[in-house]
Amino acid sequence: DRNAFQVPANRQVMFCIQGAKTLIDFYKTPVINLGRFDRYYGTSIAYTLDLTPYNAMELGVSRRHCRISLIHNQLVVSDLGSSNGTYVSGRRLMPNQPYTLKKDDELVVARLPIRIMALI
Repeated sequence: DRNAFQVPANRQVMFCIQGAKTLIDFYKTPVINLGRFDRYYGTSIAYTLDLTPYNAMELGVSRRHCRISLIHNQLVVSDLGSSNGTYVSGRRLMPNQPYTLKKDDELVVARLPIRIMALI
């Protein structure tokens, strides 16, 4: 798909959240789970990108919110049945239905916007 967000050959992607930048290396981890830490459940819930420092609880982010996978050099996002939804360019994703991100898509996890940029 010409309009799909293309992951560069180095498979490094920058996630920009509230001005902070986090480098994700899809060579090391082809699947990134996004969610928040829960003080009652501790770290037993597996995810790679902890959104807790970005007021995730207050913004409605679930402990296991969504997943971003690298498939055929494209990023695919899936909502994991979160309470407050995952949105791509204003459209709420159906739970567990993969969506291939496009070049200019805006990702919002509950009410937390995340900008994704390829590092060339």
